[in-house]
Amino acid sequence: MNAMLLTVATAAIFLAARRKLSMGVSAVISGLFLAWAAKGITGGLQTLAISLYTTFIKPEGFNILLAVVFINMLGNVMRASGAMDELVYYIRMLSRDTRKLVFLIPSFTTLVAGPGAGVLPAPLLDPVGDEIGLSQEKKTVATIVFRHMWYSVYPIYTPFILLEQTSGMPYSALLLPAITSLIVVGLVSTRLVFRDLPVDAAESAVAAASETASNGVRSILHAIGKMLFAAIPLVVLVVLRIGFKVSFTVSCGLSCICAVLPMSAERPFFSELKRRIIEGAIPGFNWKVMETVAGVLFFSHVVVNSGLVSMLAPALSRHALSLVILSVIVPFAIGFMIGSHIGTVGLALPLLLPLTQANPETGGFLALFYLSSLMGYMVSPVHVCFIGTLQCLNAELKEAWRMLVVCGVAGFIVCLAFGIYWSL
Repeated sequence: MNAMLLTVATAAIFLAARRKLSMGVSAVISGLFLAWAAKGITGGLQTLAISLYTTFIKPEGFNILLAVVFINMLGNVMRASGAMDELVYYIRMLSRDTRKLVFLIPSFTTLVAGPGAGVLPAPLLDPVGDEIGLSQEKKTVATIVFRHMWYSVYPIYTPFILLEQTSGMPYSALLLPAITSLIVVGLVSTRLVFRDLPVDAAESAVAAASETASNGVRSILHAIGKMLFAAIPLVVLVVLRIGFKVSFTVSCGLSCICAVLPMSAERPFFSELKRRIIEGAIPGFNWKVMETVAGVLFFSHVVVNSGLVSMLAPALSRHALSLVILSVIVPFAIGFMIGSHIGTVGLALPLLLPLTQANPETGGFLALFYLSSLMGYMVSPVHVCFIGTLQCLNAELKEAWRMLVVCGVAGFIVCLAFGIYWSL
């Protein structure tokens, strides 16, 4: 019954979105239904109250909403100032193939781990993808997968640190399944994003980059300098976040201020500042994006606070293949349903730990737990990065999510294969 409720509530989000209802509104409606069906009127009201508090008032929830707004604003201001076009132009000078840029830009943003940070590469990829004829849906998949797949081996990622500190799993236990998953997901996603690419567009991009790169070392150094100057807001974001451990929300806000402030004497300071605020910052405060993200966050909190996930655990742990189920299938399903990697680790790890601690040789299943939960989180329909990117690029939900699921399921199959093999 609990599994059926979760399935119906999640499916309702897709059905409502296909009927052109706002994703945020449809997620809220599904959350209301789920709270009532799982807890009744009194318990449901309590669940809704806690979920509303966690989404809008509690610092963790409010910061996610604010960070997504700042990210969207940052991209908009950099577009209005011309920094985005300049950055893409000089990055292209340093690469002989624009397709590499589509892969590298989101890959580098893996370093900036924060709630909703997966939206960050979207405005950078938008004009680059246009150069080689990528659809908005393929840009969305590139933004999400080429960024998130690296978290399978990223040792300072918060969910991994939580798992490591809680279970004692060594990083070495992760390497074999993680690298295998990374290669498989990388190959599948690359194939999906770049297949059917117009040959003439790719060849012209390569030719243009090669011609520029052939001008010598001085031109390359000049391009690097110009690129760094155009990317000052992004540099500020990365340095504050990684170097000084400033919160992601504050880092994004300060980087927006840097983007708004004119740093060139080509135009009058105050008139340019006014233009960037009017054309960039104000339109960048996108209520539609904020409404969508708030809705899906509210839904995921309802799932957690309703207690449905923990109710499913006893039946699963009694199965003959309980190690495979609890280390691969359950974390993927929970990550898919709640759209939070760290939330999945916190919810599902207690179900697996008794089995792995009783038998030290099963420690490898903890690695599969981490990877499978990452795959489920990556393809979740309530994943904040996916929803934010979808809105930022104005992509069509069905096609983008279909390709994203193929990538995530490829990683899930790798985990399942390791789990079945190790359990034999």
